[in-house]
Amino acid sequence: MRFLRAILLLCLLSIVAWTTIHSVAAQAPTWFKQESGVFTKLMGVHFVDPQNGYIAGSTGTVFATTNGGATWEKVALPVRESKETLRDVWTFNVRQQLVLGEYNRDLHPSSDMIFGPNFMLWRGDEMKEDWREISVAEPRNPRSLKPRRKAPGVDSRSDNEEDDEEFFRISSSMVVRMHFADERNGWLVGESGMIQRTSIGGMGWTMQYAVTRKLLNDVYAVSDKEVWIVGGGGTILRTTDGGQSWVEQNSPTTQNLRAVHFANAENGWAVGPNGLLLKATASQRRPDGTLPVKWDILPAPTKENLNDVFFISPQEGWVAGEHATILHTTDGGRTWADALEDTEVRRYINFNRLFFLNRTLGWAVGTSGAIYKFAPHAPALKPKV
Repeated sequence: MRFLRAILLLCLLSIVAWTTIHSVAAQAPTWFKQESGVFTKLMGVHFVDPQNGYIAGSTGTVFATTNGGATWEKVALPVRESKETLRDVWTFNVRQQLVLGEYNRDLHPSSDMIFGPNFMLWRGDEMKEDWREISVAEPRNPRSLKPRRKAPGVDSRSDNEEDDEEFFRISSSMVVRMHFADERNGWLVGESGMIQRTSIGGMGWTMQYAVTRKLLNDVYAVSDKEVWIVGGGGTILRTTDGGQSWVEQNSPTTQNLRAVHFANAENGWAVGPNGLLLKATASQRRPDGTLPVKWDILPAPTKENLNDVFFISPQEGWVAGEHATILHTTDGGRTWADALEDTEVRRYINFNRLFFLNRTLGWAVGTSGAIYKFAPHAPALKPKV
C-alpha cells in the first residue's frame, strides 16, 4: 500500500513539474517568425499598441495588423506609389499613419515629379481608407554652390543673410528616416544633410540646416527640443533647441553610422558596419543647464554589419543586422548574447529595423519579407513516437 502511494505521489510530482516547466517556457519571450506572404525588402515597422501596427518596404509594400501580427493585411496605396520603395512608417494611433518613401524616376519618365523632390510622404486616415500626400519643404536654391565654412556647432544660418550663404542642398535629395517626439513634433533626415521638421503632426514641414552634406541615415527625438542624428563619415548631430541650431559632435569614428537610439537623455547608442557600436554617456549638467554627452566606441558584439539599435532601458537593448543578426544586452552594451535560435535563416535574411513596445514585446523586419516577433510564445509540442 505504501509502495502504491509512493508511486502515485511520484507521478503527481512529475505532472506538476512538467506543467510548471512548460508554463515557464510558454511565458518566456522568444523570437519567432510571422508570415508576410511576400519576399520584398521590409524597411520600417511601428506599433501603436500590442495589437495595431504597420510595416513598410519595397515595391509599394505597406502591411497593417490588428492582432499583433498573427495576420498582416496589405494596404493599397495610390497607383503611382504602388511600386515605389517605402523606407519608413510611423503610427500615431490606430487611425493615423505616415509612410515615407522614394520615387523611382525611371518609373515616371514623363512626370513633373522629375523636377521636384525625390521622396514622398503619405498620411493614412480613417483606418487605411484614405491616403493623402503631404507637402514637404523644398530646399532653397543657393546663391553660390560653395558654402561658407562654419565653426563646429554653429548654425548654418546667420542673422545677416546678405553676408552668409545658405548651405547647399540638392533639391532631389532623398529622405530616408523619420522620428517623432510626440504626436506633433517630428523630424525627417536624408541625403545631402537634409533635415526637415514638423510641429503639426506631419501635416506640414520646414527645412532645418546643419553644416554638412553627408548622408543622414537616422534620427531620434528624445523630446521636442533634444534630437540626435547620425550619418555618413561618422557624423553625429545634436540639437537642444528643436533644430534652430545643430551642433556637430566629436565622433570617435569615420565609418557610416546607420542607426541611433536613446533610452533617455543621458544614454544613447549608434551602430554601423562590421559590428560598430557607439555609446553616448552624459556627464554632470553644467551651470547653464546644458548636458554634455560623450561618445565612445564599445567592443564590437559581432563582425556583421548592424542596421538598427533599440534600447528599452539604459541597461537592456537590442541590435539587428545582416545574416539574421539579433543580439541582446542587459548591461548597457558591454556584453551581448545571440538571441535568434533559427540559424537556418542566416543565409538569406538581413534585418533592417527593430521596434519594441516594452521589454517583452517587439518586432524585427528585413529582407525576403522577414517579420519576426519577440513575445511570450508557447513552443510547439513534439508528438510522441
